Amino acid sequence: MTDTQRTPARRGLLIGIDSYPLLPGFSLEGCVQDALSLANVLCERFQFTPADLVILLNEQATRDRILTELESLAQRTGPDDIVVVHYSGHGSQVPDKDGDEGDGLDETLVAADSGRGRSPNRDVIDDELAVFFRRISDKTPYLTVILDCCHSGTGTRDLFGARSRGLPPDLRDGPPAPPPRSSALVSRQQRLNYAFIGGCRDEEKSYEYQEPLASGVLHQGALSYFLHKELATLSGQVSLRTVFERASRRVSELYSTQHPQAEGVLDRAVFRFASPEVREAGRGLLRPRG
Repeated sequence: MTDTQRTPARRGLLIGIDSYPLLPGFSLEGCVQDALSLANVLCERFQFTPADLVILLNEQATRDRILTELESLAQRTGPDDIVVVHYSGHGSQVPDKDGDEGDGLDETLVAADSGRGRSPNRDVIDDELAVFFRRISDKTPYLTVILDCCHSGTGTRDLFGARSRGLPPDLRDGPPAPPPRSSALVSRQQRLNYAFIGGCRDEEKSYEYQEPLASGVLHQGALSYFLHKELATLSGQVSLRTVFERASRRVSELYSTQHPQAEGVLDRAVFRFASPEVREAGRGLLRPRG
C-alpha cells in the first residue's frame, strides 16, 4: 500500500509519574490519573483504541524506557497520523551543555529512576525531546504535545494545599549530553508545525487539583483536569485553541499564579485532520515546560 492509499493511524505515548523512589518527600498524587484520564478521553471521544496507546506509569517510566518509546513512536509514525505525547510528573532543570539556553539551564522531565544528591540524574532533557518531536512532525502535522509539569517549583505545597510539580535545578553534570546539534533539532527560531501545551509559564508552578467525590478524592494536575473536562464534552469541530483557552481560563481562575501556555498549530480540529491551509499555520517556539 502506498502512502496515498494508507489510512492514517492514531498513536499516543502517555506518561504519568507519582512515585519517585530516589526522591523521598517529592511524591505526587495526580499524575497517573492524568495519563489514565486522557487515555479514556482519547478512546471514548476521538476514535483511539487501547492498542493505539503506550502508557507508562510510575516505575515503568524510566529514562531509558521513555527514550525507547519516543524512538519507537518516531519510527512508526506515518504520513498524517494523529499523534499525542503527554507527560505528567516533576519537571526540573540541569546545566545547559550546548550553549542554547540564555539562562544556562536546560529544562527536563524527571524520569521515575532519576535522583538528586548521591543518586544519578536521569532526567530527559528538552534538547532530547526536540529531536523526537521534530522527527515526528516531519512526518505528520497532527502531533500534539502536552506537558503538565513545571521546572521552577520546590515540591512543597502552597497556601491552598496544592502540590506543585517541580524540583529545584540540579546543578551537577546531569544526564549524558544529547547528540551534537544538527538539522534534526528544532531551534528556538524555527516555527512549530505541531501543537504544544504546557502547564505554566517558565517562572511558575503547575499545581495539582483535588475534586471531592462520593467515593473519595480525585487528584489530577489542574491543567489536565480542566483540559480533559473540555475534551470530554466537546461537540463539533472545535479548535485546539478554543479548548485550551477554556481550560486555561479555569486553571488561572483557581490558581492565579499558574498560566498554562500553548504554541504552534492550534487552529485545527482537536485530534482530527485539518485542511491543507491549517497544516501550514505552525507558529511559536519549542520550549518544553520544565
